[in-house]
Amino acid sequence: MIAALVLCVLVASVAAVYALTLTFRRPLVGRSERRRCLVSLKSGESFMGVLWASDRSVLVLRDAETTDSDNSARSVDGEVFVFRADVAFIQFP
Repeated sequence: MIAALVLCVLVASVAAVYALTLTFRRPLVGRSERRRCLVSLKSGESFMGVLWASDRSVLVLRDAETTDSDNSARSVDGEVFVFRADVAFIQFP
């Protein structure tokens, strides 16, 4: 009976540690910060720049260029804030 109790406590502690590691794990896009990427929007516009920061709703790009649907590239001054709801996909070279 004591062995079963020890086993239950051990299983519960392993499950708690696993749950904590899942809670504090960095999101997938967050692991790619400070890398150059291409962010394509649902509108057809795209931004190429360095993914500087991200959270649940916004991506921040620095040293960015924008391209319209006619493939004309223009440099962007400052930082670009892109709402994730507007993102079609993100590519990392």
